[in-house]
Parts: sequence; structure tokens; C-alpha cells
Amino acid sequence: PRGDVLRTLFTQQMLGRGFLAGTGFYPTLAHTEEILKRYAAAVEDVFGEIAAILRAGDEPARHLRGPVAHSGFRRLTS
Repeated sequence: PRGDVLRTLFTQQMLGRGFLAGTGFYPTLAHTEEILKRYAAAVEDVFGEIAAILRAGDEPARHLRGPVAHSGFRRLTS
């Protein structure tokens, strides 16, 4: 499904910026103001890149450097 492709692309692009990110964010007291600002800027950049891909009518899967990540319990049973 396209959602899996978009989640994988988001994670891939965030990794390229030094963040292991998924669809949720769980800040803790260990996250400094600087880290939070860098994370927010990275998310904004990545969302902009993904939006540009979608606006151009391009297929997001073409931008993946690896396979689409599996999600949910289904990945453990198939």
C-alpha cells in the first residue's frame, strides 16, 4: 500500500538527516531544545520533499533506496 511506501520514504529521508524517525514521536526530558528544533526542521524538510514528489505526480517508491518496510503484526506472521 502507498502508506507503507510513504512511511518508508519518510524514515529513509530522516535517517539521512541523522534521525531514526517513524510515524510517532515521543519526546523525553533527554531531548534538549536544540535537538527538538533540529528534529522539527528535518521533518519540515522531509515533508516538503515528499509533497514535491506527490505534486509532480512522481511515484514515491522510485525514491526508495531499499525495500518497503513492513508494518504491524502482519510482518510477523507472513
